[in-house]
Amino acid sequence: RWASSHSPYQPFMAGYFVRLLMAVLLTALAKAFPPGASSFMEHSSWFGALSAIGLVTSFSSTLMFTALGSFFNRISDPVMGGAYLTLLNTIANMGIILPKIGLYAAMDWLTVSSCRAGGAGGAVVAGLACPKKIRELAGSNECTNAGHTCQLDMDGFYSVSFAMACVGLLLGLAFARLFPYLTRLPLQRWRAKHSSLKAA
Repeated sequence: RWASSHSPYQPFMAGYFVRLLMAVLLTALAKAFPPGASSFMEHSSWFGALSAIGLVTSFSSTLMFTALGSFFNRISDPVMGGAYLTLLNTIANMGIILPKIGLYAAMDWLTVSSCRAGGAGGAVVAGLACPKKIRELAGSNECTNAGHTCQLDMDGFYSVSFAMACVGLLLGLAFARLFPYLTRLPLQRWRAKHSSLKAA
């Protein structure tokens, strides 16, 4: 009920900042998560924390979606029927999906691995490539076949996560100022021009 209220500003912003906080906590949890942990019985607290973050993230996403849908439903032009509402939802969905392509590419680009002589921390061996995936570092590749060790120097996941958390905070502060202005606009400002219909 709260999310679908007449003024969706508060539920949307609450969901936004809760979701942003969960993203930061999830990054920290991923960093601290025990390597190789696969048994819930042996690492119940870690998997419990992961489940809790996922649950809160899902709740906050639903809160934002419902509030945004309520706002779209209020401002959509009834003359255009569901086409206007569909257009607004499509634009919102594109804003969620399209950035992922660039972010995944940035994660891969920012991930750096190197070939080390004498084990991890040793001198860098030039000319021998190493894979970027952690699971493949110890596998068969140019470096390990030559008797050296592959080492992950920088994980692009954490670089991108930190950068996007900062961007998300800035966007949230901008939304906090912009959203009240948009909700106060008269409904007539959201209506499409129907001059062609009148002429007909």
